[in-house]
Amino acid sequence: MSYDDSRDDRRSDRRTLFLVMIGISLIPVIVYAAAVLVTRGKLPRGTHVAGIDLGGRTPAEAKTLLRETMEPRVKVPVSLTAEEVTIEIDPSATGLSVDYDKTIDGLAASAVHPLTVAKSFSGRTDHEPLLLVDDGVIKKAVAAFAKKVDKPKREGSVRFEGLTPVSIKPQIGRTLDRASAERALHERFTLLSDEPIDVPVKKIDVLTSQAEVDEAITKIAMPALSGPLSLVADGRTVEISEEQIATLISLKTNAEGAINLVVDLPKAKKLVAPQLKSFDGPSTDAKVAVVNGKGLVTPSINGRTADIDAIIPEIPALLMQPAPRDLPIVFKPVEPKFTTAKANALGIKEVVSTFTTKFPCCKPRVKNIQTIARIVDGAMVLPGETFSLNKHVGPRDAARGFVEAPMISKGLLVDAIGGGVSQFATTMFNAVFFGGYQDIYHQPHSFYISRYPPGREATVSSPAPDLKWKNDSPHGVIIKTSSTDTSITVTFYGTKRYTEIRSTTAPRTKPTKPIVVYLKPDEKCIPIAPPGVDGFDIIVYRDFYVGSKRVRPRERFYTRYQPENIVICGLDPALAPPPVVPVVPPGGVVPPGGVVPPGGVVPPPGGVVPPPGGVAPAPVNPAPVAPAPAPAPAPAPANPAPAKPVKPAKP
Repeated sequence: MSYDDSRDDRRSDRRTLFLVMIGISLIPVIVYAAAVLVTRGKLPRGTHVAGIDLGGRTPAEAKTLLRETMEPRVKVPVSLTAEEVTIEIDPSATGLSVDYDKTIDGLAASAVHPLTVAKSFSGRTDHEPLLLVDDGVIKKAVAAFAKKVDKPKREGSVRFEGLTPVSIKPQIGRTLDRASAERALHERFTLLSDEPIDVPVKKIDVLTSQAEVDEAITKIAMPALSGPLSLVADGRTVEISEEQIATLISLKTNAEGAINLVVDLPKAKKLVAPQLKSFDGPSTDAKVAVVNGKGLVTPSINGRTADIDAIIPEIPALLMQPAPRDLPIVFKPVEPKFTTAKANALGIKEVVSTFTTKFPCCKPRVKNIQTIARIVDGAMVLPGETFSLNKHVGPRDAARGFVEAPMISKGLLVDAIGGGVSQFATTMFNAVFFGGYQDIYHQPHSFYISRYPPGREATVSSPAPDLKWKNDSPHGVIIKTSSTDTSITVTFYGTKRYTEIRSTTAPRTKPTKPIVVYLKPDEKCIPIAPPGVDGFDIIVYRDFYVGSKRVRPRERFYTRYQPENIVICGLDPALAPPPVVPVVPPGGVVPPGGVVPPGGVVPPPGGVVPPPGGVAPAPVNPAPVAPAPAPAPAPAPANPAPAKPVKPAKP
C-alpha cells in the first residue's frame, strides 16, 4: 500500500492554524490579567473625578487628594443675579457637601471590571463626585432671593395731601423665576463652578399710563373737592366739608384698567354716624294694663334711625355732581322690644285667681303690707318666667316707706323694719295656688297664725326666705293688688287654664303643746299671753279641674307647725332665790338684821346659843341686860307678784 504525503501536510496546517487562533484569543486575557496585576489595589489609570487625575492611586490616597482639592471649591460662594439685584449663597449653608468615601469606594469596586480596564487603555475616564444637597434649603435660599427681586405692579392712582391731589405713577411689576433659579443652583453645585448665575425674571405689565392718571386728576379728583356734601332731613342739614371729603376719597384702577373714584365707606360711616344720631327717634314699647277688670293693650310705636348702609354708597356718585350736592337721609324703622303683637299674644283678658286676707286695723304692720302691695302692683310675669318677691321688691328699709313692726324670728316675736309683710306673701301664695301656677319655693311660718289658712301660707324676710313661683302657662300674668286698713287682696289677670282649682285640707295630726318661755325683761322682749297655740302637722292637696275632669296629678303640700309658746318677760320663778321672811321668836325680840338662827332661839347679848335640848353657859363678864324694846311691825314682802303679760298682735 502507498503512503499519501499531501494528507499529512494538510493535517499539519490545520494544527498550526488552531494554535495560532488560540494564541490570538488569549492575548486580551493576558493583557487584562497584566493590567489587573499592575493596578491591583489602585484606581485604574486615567481615572478623573471633577477633573482631578486619581489614576494609579490607592483609595486612601485618592480620597485624600480629592478632599484637599475639592474642599476649597465647595466653599466658594455662588452669585445669583436678577437684573440689578445680586446675592451670594454660601454652598455650605445650603447643605452642599461631597461624600468622598462613597465616591472613591464606588470607583475602587469597579476597578477590576473588564469594561473599566478596557476604558483605562483609552487614556482617560471622567466621573462626577457624589454630592449631598438639601433641596429644602435651596428652595428657602431662592425664596429669600425672590423677596429682594419681586416687585408688585402698581397701577396709577391719586392720593390727597390736604386738598391737593397727588399723582402716583404706574410701575411695572416683576417676579423671580424660582424654578430656573433652583435648577441653576443644582447645576452650579454639580460643576463646582464659581461662575455667577443670571436668573430670569417675569415682567408684570400695568393697565394704566401716566397720561390717564393726569386726566383723572382733572376730571375726577378736582370736581370731587369742588364743594361740601350735605345730608338733609326734616329741614336740617349735616355737612361734610371739602377737607373731610379729601380724607375719604382716592382714585384707583379697577380690573379693566379704568381709574375710578373710591370712597372709604367704613371711614365715611364712622364720620357721619355720630352726626346722624340727632335724627333718630326712639321706639315705644306696647303696654298692657288692667282697666275695669280687663286687659287693655296700648299699641307700641316704631322708632327710626338713619339707614347709614343705604346712605353711604350714594356718596361717590354725588361727588361727581356740581354744587349744591344734597343727599336725603334715608331712615329705617326701629321696632320696640315689646310690640303690639307680643302684647296681644300674652292673652291678658280675665281674672285667673284672686285672694284676700284680713288683719286688725291701724297697727304699724299695716303700713308695711300696703307699701309692699304698692311696689308689686302692676308687675308682669311673662310665660316661663319665675317671679321672686324679694328680688322684685328689693330692700325693705325706711327710705322706701317700711316701718318697724313685729315679725317671727327663731320662733319668737321681734321688732324689725318691714315686719308684717308675710301677710302679703301669704295672700300672693294663695293667688298662685288657686291660679294653678307652679310653686317654686315657699316657707310656712314656724307656728300657726289663725288669720291664715292652715298649710296654705308663706313667710318672707330679706334676703331669705323668699317666695318664688313660675308662670308655667303660655300666657302672661299681670299682678294687681288692693288694700284697706283691714285687708289685702292679690289678683292675677291672664287666661284661665282650669275651670276650678280645689283645695283639700287633711285633719291636723301630731299635736304638740306650748311651753312657757321666760325672757330677759327689756324693751326687745314681746310677751305672748297664755294659752299659746298648739303645734301640729297638716297636709293640703291641690287638684286641677277642667269641667268635672281632673287634668293634672294631685299636688301635696306638707307643713309642720311648732307650738306658739307663752312668753313672759321676766325671770323663771324656779330659778329665783327663796324670799327672806323674818320670824318673831318667843318673847317678841327680833334679832339684829331680822335673821333667826336655827331652832328659833335668840342668844342673849354676848351669849352663846345652847345646843338642842341643852342650857346655854353663863357668859363671861356678862353685860347688863337692857329692857326689851317694843315689838316692831313686820316689813312688806320683798317680791310682789308679777303683772299679767299681754299678748301682742301677730305679724
